Amino acid sequence: MRFFPVLFCAMFLLFSCSDNIDPEDYRLRFTGIYDCYKESFGPYPSPEFELLVRIDSSSSDMVYVGEELVPIDENGSYGPDELRPSYYYELRLQNDSLFLRTYQVIINGIVAPCTFYGVKRD
Repeated sequence: MRFFPVLFCAMFLLFSCSDNIDPEDYRLRFTGIYDCYKESFGPYPSPEFELLVRIDSSSSDMVYVGEELVPIDENGSYGPDELRPSYYYELRLQNDSLFLRTYQVIINGIVAPCTFYGVKRD
């Protein structure tokens, strides 16, 4: 009977540290690899690149977009808002499409925006 608390604690730790994601998690709709390109204003289009969107299993609303940890709502959106000091982020994931705009304040309120578009792979 003395081992019951130890067994209970071990079982709790085993299941609480699991990477199992609830199949009802709204973020699952948005995960995957997106083939993206950067908006270009010159005569040459930007090369395509892959952007991985995956769930952060330690939270209930965060996803990794590449290496950036971003909270999203049930519509797959975030921002535009300040993700960290002087770094603004806007994300829209819908209908297997990705729109991402980031911008940093450089000096005297001048910003340097980067806009990306992507399509989710099948």
